[in-house]
Amino acid sequence: MTIIFEHPTEEDLREKEGRALARVGHSYDELAELAERYLLTDEEREAWDEIKTIRFLLWDE
Repeated sequence: MTIIFEHPTEEDLREKEGRALARVGHSYDELAELAERYLLTDEEREAWDEIKTIRFLLWDE
């Protein structure tokens, strides 16, 4: 089994975050509000998890 380490740039991560938001058709704030109220669909939850991981890697919030 081969392990591959990726080292994405900040630009790569920001683009990935933008694609995740576009996929669910919400802004970050809209998605955060839905998450806070436990109203995410499965697709929105997947995008939210991805975005939170990206924000962690970027040291945002």
